[in-house]
Amino acid sequence: MDMPRHNPLTILAADPDRGAQQVIVAALQKQYRVFVASNLTEAAQGLAYYQPHILLLELAQPDGDGIEFIRYVHNEPRLNGLIIACVTLRSGTRDKASAFQAGADDYIVKPINPNTFAGRVGLLTRLSRLPTWRNVPPDPDGYNADTVIDYTVDRRPTQKQLR
Repeated sequence: MDMPRHNPLTILAADPDRGAQQVIVAALQKQYRVFVASNLTEAAQGLAYYQPHILLLELAQPDGDGIEFIRYVHNEPRLNGLIIACVTLRSGTRDKASAFQAGADDYIVKPINPNTFAGRVGLLTRLSRLPTWRNVPPDPDGYNADTVIDYTVDRRPTQKQLR
């Protein structure tokens, strides 16, 4: 595999389909360090060994449930900040909602177009550089990630507007 020249970001693609692995690697290897896993067990090992910035995950895995794996990753403190994108054959609304509720950051339905896929991953790499709410220091004005500011404006029409 050619190592990227300018981008040190690492991506782990967990997909049991060798053909899908090849498409992902071909689309990304010139810009990123890309490693592959063929199941969730290898993915867990790869997360520990490679410490990737982004996990690309096929939800249909031979050794477990991809949604449960997202929950595990999302709740694992040592993996804080890992961007998770589902790259999957599952296109149903429930699958997408379940993935996002579990902690996925993006959802890409296969088959992928290598050019637009590389662009989506580029967006994810930019997101990976942003601070997360866990890393943002407290605001001196007292606002934080849990503060909700309500900008609701009363827009009921007046009698004059109705005429």
